[in-house]
Amino acid sequence: MKQMKNCVVAKRELLDLIDRKIGEGKEVVAPVKQENQANFKRIKSTREILWEGPQTVIPPKAFLFPQEEELIEYEVNDEIKVKVKVEGKPIILLGIHPCDMNGTALLDKVFAENNLDEHYLKKREFVTIIGAECLVPCSSESFCYRKESVLPLDGFDLFLTDMGDNFFVEVGSKKGKSLISKIARKTTPSDAKKLKKIRREQTIWK
Repeated sequence: MKQMKNCVVAKRELLDLIDRKIGEGKEVVAPVKQENQANFKRIKSTREILWEGPQTVIPPKAFLFPQEEELIEYEVNDEIKVKVKVEGKPIILLGIHPCDMNGTALLDKVFAENNLDEHYLKKREFVTIIGAECLVPCSSESFCYRKESVLPLDGFDLFLTDMGDNFFVEVGSKKGKSLISKIARKTTPSDAKKLKKIRREQTIWK
């Protein structure tokens, strides 16, 4: 993935943008708290999002590579008619952890190279992935630093780092850039300094 220019968006403006998308009927899936666990579900408001918490019971790949799906339809009359179902629907996956994004990037690679899977790739076209940096470990057993998966290598359209009132945004695709084009501003040396400080503090996880 060729990374594009980074930018900054006001947190409230981005969340309002997502809420408008939800109001327009867009399917937005994010981690939410369910009893003592976290799980991905379709949300009705960004207020439901669990930004910091444990890994979800079901990973986001379930929305890209479900356990069950219809791949073909057929009719049996005088002759057999077979119709291959290749479908996709617009969906935003929001608040994805970096480790899950790295997993998604591997799925993209597997299904787009030697073993081309048109079903997966069609669904993938319609999916916008907005990841969020983990500012605290999702559990005491986290080993993302040791496995170098604390930051995404690929597989995202936007990647957010919480800087208080703003998000520092790494743009990973034209789709992501287009989504926030009206609310994004250029980064400043102060933004870069703050991001560096945030990530330096994360080294206590090691």
